[in-house]
Amino acid sequence: MGTGEYALLLSEIDKEETQEREYNRAHWKKQKAEMEKIDRDIDQLGKSINACVRAVLLTYGYHPHKGQWRKRRKPRDA
Repeated sequence: MGTGEYALLLSEIDKEETQEREYNRAHWKKQKAEMEKIDRDIDQLGKSINACVRAVLLTYGYHPHKGQWRKRRKPRDA
């Protein structure tokens, strides 16, 4: 790059740009980890909701049939 004040100035600019890239990378990693945690929480909530809905439908006499919930015509023998 050369010598003198110009070279020192370019060196400082390069250091600042490197620090900024490292900060942005760390910030992005933190945001990505937070988003992944939120995604896991949402997936778990969805599974819990599906389990509750399934339990309620089964309790009220419905059964799954080819991807649909249908009401049983006759009570099932216990």
